[in-house]
Amino acid sequence: FRLEQDGTLLYLNHYDWIPVAPSNYCFDGIQLFNSSDNPFHGKEGQLGFIVNYFPGSPRDATPYPILYATTFLSASVFLFLTFLVYALLWKDQKIQGWIVMSHSATMFFMYGFSGTTNVFEFLERSDDSTRTPLCIAFGMH
Repeated sequence: FRLEQDGTLLYLNHYDWIPVAPSNYCFDGIQLFNSSDNPFHGKEGQLGFIVNYFPGSPRDATPYPILYATTFLSASVFLFLTFLVYALLWKDQKIQGWIVMSHSATMFFMYGFSGTTNVFEFLERSDDSTRTPLCIAFGMH
């Protein structure tokens, strides 16, 4: 990747620099390990960015977020039901039941978050590239 002076992000594809649309990335200043305590000046090495860009036709890329979002959110319902059954049988639990409850709760939140981020793929993005739903969800702005 290459970041131009005007803020344009480019990626290398078969020896050609292709610009990435402003609605497909966001960037922010970062402090790396072993760096000095100087404030952020926008120098090389102080910039980080999240890219939500997959080269290819949108027709090929569209079904996958739909499939993943549906699968993750459907599976999270069953994980929640598993947790609920074990919680209702709390008095009969031993260490194995507590482990299953912990695992089900953790996987419920992970699947719910993964499904939700795939749902964000369908939201209409604004013209302001730093305020897209994915950038907000990941705390970049």
